Amino acid sequence: LETIFDTLNAKAALYAIAEITEARGIDVPVMISGTITDRSGRLLSGQTPEAFWNAVRHADPLTIDNLIEFQTLTPEVAALLKAVVELGLNIIISSGTGTGKTTMLNNLSRFIPSSERVITIEETAELQLQQADVVGLETRVANVEGKGTVSPRDLLRNSLRMRPDRIIVGEARGGEVLEMPNAARILFKD
Repeated sequence: LETIFDTLNAKAALYAIAEITEARGIDVPVMISGTITDRSGRLLSGQTPEAFWNAVRHADPLTIDNLIEFQTLTPEVAALLKAVVELGLNIIISSGTGTGKTTMLNNLSRFIPSSERVITIEETAELQLQQADVVGLETRVANVEGKGTVSPRDLLRNSLRMRPDRIIVGEARGGEVLEMPNAARILFKD
């Protein structure tokens, strides 16, 4: 662990974060290179010294009730979003970096009926869906020979063959955008 922090030159940043959060009584584990640490603070397997500092995330995500309590949402908007999810309507969540899009999506996913099959498509697995039938798909970059790339568009196309009730695309900023209207049409229920 020390080797990784020395290599990253992030040790000072971690101590600063620890002091700030401890002073406020907040326990914040860190996320390195897209992988969340376990609750003991150890890095999960797969971490290398080449990993980079990515973000700080709370171990216990905020709930809809927290968002209402912090006046991020009104109870009326929360009820509307719940109804939209329960009806199976399409939703686009769009905002800047670090504004809570993943937090919102994790909260909205709690309203998806447990009987539905959900497929997630992400570049880095961040979503924490609680349903029993969730298939998480991740993109893959090319190997050293330039082969083996799996794009979000590839995953979206293939996910339609997996009998999903819902498809959640973590980020849409490339060719997958062209496939989304077709996916929505195929998943449309009468």
